[in-house]
Amino acid sequence: MAIAHPDHAPILKAAAAWKERCFVQDSSILIDDLSLWTPNLLDALDRHFVQNPDAGSGTFFEKLHAQVKAAPPDARQLMAEMLWLLYLFQSNVSVEMKASKIREVWSWSEKELPDDVSYLAAPVLHGIGSPGMGYNTNRWRELVYLIGLTRVFKGLTPDERRHVLADPWRFSAWLATVPMDGHRQFRHILRYFCFPETFERITTATDKQKIVAAFKGLKPKAVGAMNDAAIDRALLEIRQGLEAERGTAGIDFYQDDIKVRWSQAGQAWLFAWNPDNWTWKDLAGNRAATTAGEIVTMPWRSSSTRPKAGDVAYLVRLDREPRGIIARGSIVKEAYEAPHYDPGRAEAGQATRFVDIGFIAIRDADEDPIVGIGKLEAEAPTQTWSPQTSDIALLPEAARRLERLWEGLPPLAAAEKVQMGEAVPMPSSSSSALNLILYGPPGTGKTHRLRTAYLPDYEQEPVKVDRETWLRERMAGLTWWQVAFLVLADLNRPASVDDILQHAFWKAKASGRANRLLRATCWNALQYHVPLDSPHVQVNPVRRTSPFVFDKNEAGNWHLTGEWQDGCADLVELLDVLRAGPGSDKSSIRRYAFVTFHQAYAYEDFIEGIRPEANDGVLTYRVVPGVFRRLCERARLNPHRRYALFIDEINRGNVAKIFGEMITLIEPDKRAVYDEVGRLVGGMEVTLPYSGDTFGVPTNLDVYGTMNTADRSLALLDVALRRRFRFEELMPVPEAVIGAGDGTIPDGEDGEIDLRALLTALNERIAYLLHRDQTLGHAYLMKVRDFESLRRVLLREIVPLLQEYFYEDWHKIRLVLADTQVKEPSRQIVRTGKVSPSKLFGNAEAASEGVVYEVAPEVEVTPEAVRKVYETLE
Repeated sequence: MAIAHPDHAPILKAAAAWKERCFVQDSSILIDDLSLWTPNLLDALDRHFVQNPDAGSGTFFEKLHAQVKAAPPDARQLMAEMLWLLYLFQSNVSVEMKASKIREVWSWSEKELPDDVSYLAAPVLHGIGSPGMGYNTNRWRELVYLIGLTRVFKGLTPDERRHVLADPWRFSAWLATVPMDGHRQFRHILRYFCFPETFERITTATDKQKIVAAFKGLKPKAVGAMNDAAIDRALLEIRQGLEAERGTAGIDFYQDDIKVRWSQAGQAWLFAWNPDNWTWKDLAGNRAATTAGEIVTMPWRSSSTRPKAGDVAYLVRLDREPRGIIARGSIVKEAYEAPHYDPGRAEAGQATRFVDIGFIAIRDADEDPIVGIGKLEAEAPTQTWSPQTSDIALLPEAARRLERLWEGLPPLAAAEKVQMGEAVPMPSSSSSALNLILYGPPGTGKTHRLRTAYLPDYEQEPVKVDRETWLRERMAGLTWWQVAFLVLADLNRPASVDDILQHAFWKAKASGRANRLLRATCWNALQYHVPLDSPHVQVNPVRRTSPFVFDKNEAGNWHLTGEWQDGCADLVELLDVLRAGPGSDKSSIRRYAFVTFHQAYAYEDFIEGIRPEANDGVLTYRVVPGVFRRLCERARLNPHRRYALFIDEINRGNVAKIFGEMITLIEPDKRAVYDEVGRLVGGMEVTLPYSGDTFGVPTNLDVYGTMNTADRSLALLDVALRRRFRFEELMPVPEAVIGAGDGTIPDGEDGEIDLRALLTALNERIAYLLHRDQTLGHAYLMKVRDFESLRRVLLREIVPLLQEYFYEDWHKIRLVLADTQVKEPSRQIVRTGKVSPSKLFGNAEAASEGVVYEVAPEVEVTPEAVRKVYETLE
């Protein structure tokens, strides 16, 4: 039996339905009573897609839309179903992303798919294997192959089709006759979908060949000469042999104890680069070479002789932000001695040890997305990611997680790297925007992941930006009167409005705004902060507001007045930093905002709203931009840098009301694209209801959210929000609990408590009685180092949470804690007692004895009371 995957049933059922309804017949997989997989519609896709390639710029879906725009509407629906088929196997694309893209392509037919399409449900779309990033990169080639083979198959009569599909080897032989460009992975997937009992859940010829070579004892060259059918027959024989050897039919070639017998993967090593110790002069050229597909071989210092040829090598940048993995390759020459890399030490006759690394991908951390140290520490906390020496061995699990993170980085464009002062290329498309929600039970590290793995990507040291960009960032968060204050304080003399408008501070704040409005803005900023007794300013006192720091002299020039140095001390401090320049600024430039949604949070807080202001008893109103609008404005004026909004507890607010019209504008294909001076060059803008301003969500703004599923299920989340975000689930990870070193802590009585087993047992019972969304995250036990702290966490955090979960149903709480399975009170955390109704109410008839519950005091909770929680499951 070749199926061997725990989640195969709904996916293979869907594949079988497709085979009968669409491959043999001409129907539809997503909508009953439609005929989509017909020769005529396949011919239309051949004309508009296969014979109409688009090698230009743009994303896959942008180009696909343009290609099929002139095709019949039902041909566009067929394209959506073909995309469904390509997605069906994949587990390295989220369910939400798959469903969103399938619905998007279907909508090009001017019709929408219903919300309840069964074959778009999570059990069908979660995938059963990862074909790798190449499957995504070559999606258009896989589509060309799928269209071609289906057209050939539809050339057979229905009886001939059934005859071909009646035998797996007959179908495999027929498939081998279909022309294909390169080595298409879908041919392996299609064989598996049609005959999962015969063909393997393996999508690459390389892995199949490695397995056959290892188990059959053949040389790689001999295996490479075998065709698909011979390889698949050999795999079936190997499987049958392993099943007989193990006495089970449930094996998988990717399970660890089998994969180790055929995988040729060597050790993975982490090499270090400190830019302060060695200047990588040709970094830009090396980056460009690997981006173009070349291998760059370089000697790299090694502290040991252990790295072997063929081992994987990663390069981590240290000591200068952003820190993280910047390159990947393999060892091409093992350790050797050569003159020291420092010329002075080399001249003195010193040598050091090197290995040669063939880099297949190099990134510039100052320009490109990298795998940051924060992400690595969150994913693999037991691995050292900032080594003191170059070349430390990566733990197997750390290497696997790093490989996944590296493969998940967006591909680099072949364009030249932007240097300071050059024109900055605009983002190629609005699809570069990321909308991501991390969801899971409480304590699974969602907010921690945001703060450590994602947030650092949007920070920058001031010294790394030019003064103009730095000034724009520093001015962006200030009001107009504050900028005017800084200008007058910097000039240290009376100044005209023209003087203020020409100052660098004002220009930085005004960048990207209409010039005709700036003079009026300046006048208002000055006049509204003039003392009420000023003899030279006649503006209505009702409109004036504190602080009263500006005034005008007889010559009509503006100056600071009153106790401005004390009243605006924070601005005076900021002026010192602005005068000194970026190099003196100790605080990082933060290109993000962090907010928490709650039930009272509103559109007026998020986008814009009218705020009352009281001045000397007089109430006035003005439009105030919210946090999202302010951040979008910063992103608009700096289009070559990415910005981010982090929303904690996104499901606790009324998302539809908070976002308003922005729920449409945050879609990647609706994002606004701006040029260097903030002018709209693509995408959508809307008119805001309070201010009447036009507004768009820039394509260089990413939106992240966290969602606690104990508060609200993902299924109940606003449908509009679900369709516009990618979702990543974070579940409890018992292995992340450290305890005193190995997941255990001493119990104070010469024994120990297994914290990981405790967490696992609690969650198994909670999931059974409630739902997996309400399990306990590993964060609850992350800081537990001894039995005293464990008792505090249990009684002050976990038991109160269980009370909330079970609505004070103490019997179920006792079931979770296994208190019902022991009789001794000393082994119980929640104890029971009887109470007599006659004692309470006197001669009360028909009243039976009641049960009372008591949580044991902390000092009375014994190690045995805790241990029995998980030992009763063993």
